[in-house]
Amino acid sequence: MQLKYFFFLIFLPLLLSCYDKSEREQDLLDEYLENNNIDTPPKSSGLYYIEKKEGTGKAPKRGSYVTIMYRGKFIDGEVFDESDADGFIFRLGYGMVVTGLDEGVSYMREGGIATLIIPSFLGYGTYRHGDIPAYSTLIFEVKLIEIGNL
Repeated sequence: MQLKYFFFLIFLPLLLSCYDKSEREQDLLDEYLENNNIDTPPKSSGLYYIEKKEGTGKAPKRGSYVTIMYRGKFIDGEVFDESDADGFIFRLGYGMVVTGLDEGVSYMREGGIATLIIPSFLGYGTYRHGDIPAYSTLIFEVKLIEIGNL
């Protein structure tokens, strides 16, 4: 019986710490949306898809190889990654990128430009990924260049 209380006392602070980080992430996201006058509601998944320019080309489907140009930023504006001049190719819907980027690109057409605001649960979640801390909301500026086959 005492062992059960011991584990409770050990794991309770860990659980509360995760809740605090998640709550802090949501506060920062709410502040970002307000400060940037973003009133676009999130998709049912939680992704914010903000179309900047509607594409006129083909729409991707699951399994399509897509080429995108992107810049990934943290919610404070610091750039953590961006594609090179040739773009970045991945297969849509196959888990090659974070869930939020996969979903966001699926809404686009060739030539389209969009901002994707990706809460951590659609990004890297509760885990650190290289220089990306856990519980990080990611913002991607994306242009869908081409849909093709490899």
